[in-house]
Amino acid sequence: MKEDEIKAVLFDFGGVIAEEGFEGGLKAIGKEEGIDPDRFFSIASELIHETGYVTGLCGEGTYWNAVRERTGITGSDSELREEVLKRFVLRPRMIAYAKTLRDRIEKIEERSLRVQRSLLCCGT
Repeated sequence: MKEDEIKAVLFDFGGVIAEEGFEGGLKAIGKEEGIDPDRFFSIASELIHETGYVTGLCGEGTYWNAVRERTGITGSDSELREEVLKRFVLRPRMIAYAKTLRDRIEKIEERSLRVQRSLLCCGT
């Protein structure tokens, strides 16, 4: 692999490919449960790190159980998950941009291959 060769372009999901839904979802849960939304978001955000959920050290159930224990909320894992996930709304413009970028890269690769083949054919 060449030093400057690009193998992949990654796009973050929340806030790039889709609207960010984590904060809004957690604040909505707090409000629905009668807890100050900002306070609930702060606690839930701390717990996502403390439990290790953000790095895959525990499962979703362990995370939500920790949130329930610390805050007293009562929703099921699936209800809480849905409250967050429904706020991650895809941004069609970003999907289109990613497809356009892919198409441009494919065209560049095709041109590069044609040049390489012509150089090989000519013995250069």
